[in-house]
Amino acid sequence: DSLDIAWGFFCDEKFQDLRHAICRNAEEMARFRKLVVNCVLATNPFDEELVQFRADRWIKAFGSESDPENVQDLRATVVMEHILLAADIGHTMQHWHSFKRWSERLFFESYSLFNSGRLKVD
Repeated sequence: DSLDIAWGFFCDEKFQDLRHAICRNAEEMARFRKLVVNCVLATNPFDEELVQFRADRWIKAFGSESDPENVQDLRATVVMEHILLAADIGHTMQHWHSFKRWSERLFFESYSLFNSGRLKVD
């Protein structure tokens, strides 16, 4: 999986200074990893469970019953996830050639998900 490969590079000794600039300790490293994983998952608009999970997290972060003091990190993460999702599907607003290229890639990704049973509709 490409995320595991990228994370492996990030954890390589060559990137120690970068890691320490982002994460000062193991707790921050775990938190950063969780953020990265959530952001990558956020770019999947087809998984019904993930879509519902994102909607529930949005309500938890910004609903009328949320406590701003206790949800600051959640709010930041939820907003970041939605920004990435918007960026991921933003190709629809681009020039025709870009739209066509990314739409084809999206089609093949969706078709692969359908064939693997991870997407209910063809």
